[in-house]
Amino acid sequence: MPVAQAPESMAALQAAVARHDAAGLAALGVAVPALGSLVLSLALSLGRLDAEEAHRLAVIDEVFQEEFWGSDPETEARRQDRLADVKLAQRFMALVSR
Repeated sequence: MPVAQAPESMAALQAAVARHDAAGLAALGVAVPALGSLVLSLALSLGRLDAEEAHRLAVIDEVFQEEFWGSDPETEARRQDRLADVKLAQRFMALVSR
């Protein structure tokens, strides 16, 4: 369930997103759903995380559950598809920031 955030936090996130141009927003539009996290996507866009590390952090609960309940080939395939999306978003960010 979503948790209400402090207005200051929301303003900071809004300001961070607003610093992106149209191309950066397009890349975030791919990264955010793939990672399920605006914060991880912003870190990716700033070069603080690479695609693989951002993805690893995004799926940490999935991996924990999988270790407990067992793996599912369909889930793993979706996870790899999301990683591919994050890598593409990171590559696009790098290309448009030159």
